[in-house]
Amino acid sequence: MTKDFSSLAPSFNACRCEHYAVVSLSGADAATFLHGQVSNDIEHLGFNEWTLAAYCNPKG
Repeated sequence: MTKDFSSLAPSFNACRCEHYAVVSLSGADAATFLHGQVSNDIEHLGFNEWTLAAYCNPKG
């Protein structure tokens, strides 16, 4: 934990996730589209829920 976040401890944890990305989609078919593109169940996520998923190339 860095010095910048020490005043929030122990109720807050932070780490650098430079190899991750946040994706935001909108529209009526956004969840269905993303569900077909990534490796995790996207269609059953609730409002403000998140999950880790991989976007694989055609070889998997």
